[in-house]
This record gives sequence, structure tokens and C-alpha cells, in this order.
Amino acid sequence: MPDMSDDGRVDGKQVPPFHFGLVMEYAQWHSFRDELLGKDVDFRLKPHIRYPGKVGEQATLFLNDPSGNAIEFKSFKDETRLFATADGAEHEAGGGLV
Repeated sequence: MPDMSDDGRVDGKQVPPFHFGLVMEYAQWHSFRDELLGKDVDFRLKPHIRYPGKVGEQATLFLNDPSGNAIEFKSFKDETRLFATADGAEHEAGGGLV
């Protein structure tokens, strides 16, 4: 079972504990975000940058599918940093400072 001791919070925001995730190219994610904003889409979690200035910095947003399931769309400026951490900061939120 997942650890729910943090009440589902990630970087200070309430994140659906069970969700499908899709990693997009950085420019594609921003175009997608802009298109959704232009269509006045209801976000489950609005677009934002998670872990700014850290190894795990990422752009992310959450939507619900028609059945109410959470879907996360995220992107990294540097795609090699997917799941990356700084040495000694493996358990730190965001993977440690860059």
C-alpha cells in the first residue's frame, strides 16, 4: 500500500494518489497547456512548475477523464532528469538542489 502519511501532498499541493501519468516533450507540454487554458478546461490541478530549482523540476497539470480518473501530464526541460536525484538527496522532495 502507498504511504499516505503526507495526506497526498506533493510539493505542497494535493495530488490524486492514484493516477495515470504521461510525460511529454517540454515545448509540446506548454503548447498543450496553452490550448487547454484557451478552451477554459476545468483542471483537477492547475498547470504549475513543481520543485523549481531542484533536480526533479517539472511542469505538471492534472485533468479528469470522462470517468473521473485523474491523468497527469508532465514535462522536464531536461528529459534525462526523469526520476533523477542528486547524490545524498534521494529521499528529498524534488531530488535535491541542482
